[in-house]
Amino acid sequence: MVASLATMMFSCQGDDYIEANLMYVDSKAIQCEYGGDTLKQTAQALHDNNIEIIGSACGFRTEFAVTAVCGAGTVDINLHKINTEDAQAAKKLGYLPVSDLQTESSLGYRFTDCENRGIFFNE
Repeated sequence: MVASLATMMFSCQGDDYIEANLMYVDSKAIQCEYGGDTLKQTAQALHDNNIEIIGSACGFRTEFAVTAVCGAGTVDINLHKINTEDAQAAKKLGYLPVSDLQTESSLGYRFTDCENRGIFFNE
């Protein structure tokens, strides 16, 4: 079984810890048309709803396939680490825990460089 990164403990100061959830949201990228919502945009949506962000990263789903054709979506996701107490509020905004992506043999996602996502554009 794969260890889940959905709930993690992060040291704050000394013996104080914050329990945090790693949440994801689809970037809404459309091949050949739209590069997707940026990490900054999806972080701002959380911030605008008083959800503190501990950290953010770009990623992609690994257990989900899309057809490589203009107009189709992508597997790109934006990941945000937030306090566990804010998880329900984030869910109402469309953010989901990465544990939802997990399978028996895979975390269901990987981190990637935001600048080099697998978006296809016509040239």
